[in-house]
Amino acid sequence: MRAALALVFVCAACRGTAPAPRSERFELPEDWASVSALTFEREVAARGEQGGFLAAADLEALRGALGHGDAVAVRAAVLLANSRDPLAERALLERLEERAVSPTRHGDAADVVAAAALAGRALAEGAPERLAALAVGPRPHPDIEVRVECAASALGAGRDEVVDFLSAVLASQTPDERQHPPDWETKRTMAWAKHRAARALSLRAGVPCTFRPDGSYEHQREERLQLRSLIDRDGRRP
Repeated sequence: MRAALALVFVCAACRGTAPAPRSERFELPEDWASVSALTFEREVAARGEQGGFLAAADLEALRGALGHGDAVAVRAAVLLANSRDPLAERALLERLEERAVSPTRHGDAADVVAAAALAGRALAEGAPERLAALAVGPRPHPDIEVRVECAASALGAGRDEVVDFLSAVLASQTPDERQHPPDWETKRTMAWAKHRAARALSLRAGVPCTFRPDGSYEHQREERLQLRSLIDRDGRRP
């Protein structure tokens, strides 16, 4: 499952910001790992924003599934996000900090979902800094799509040190790349990562996202510089 499509499952999970009540248990859907994709999607949608604590065995099962690099891993990330259990949040962040690289093209989907699931939440103390460290600094996440999603969630949590990195992503595969050389493994296409970076910067700037990763070099430059100008004018947060 492509990382971009995997994000569809986590949208509902990102709406709530308060930790789930510890008095209510979050029950896993029956046969969550083996039912059809459509059945799983319907199960998740039917639960809406109902969250609660995960039983220890369920938490460990989902945590273990995160490393599979397949559709089951994506489902585990979605369920951890939907539970809104603080221990699930920790499991998602710890998985990202493993800095794993998938050997397959679509194997990063679960980690992208894990990073996206941490957006728009009242994160535990220190979590925004840990997310930012997965985007910038001496040991960023080695997968560019996961790294961008970590940066987007960190930026939403107030960590402006990721702005330069996201701006450099927008400059990739354009003539401006010479001024902003990538410090990540080059991929044949950066369209998905550039779109996610643009959305994060646009949200921070408070404007609609109009950046097109398939637009002309002039369009991409103008959009990137406009976003940087708006953010810098607003004042970069420490």
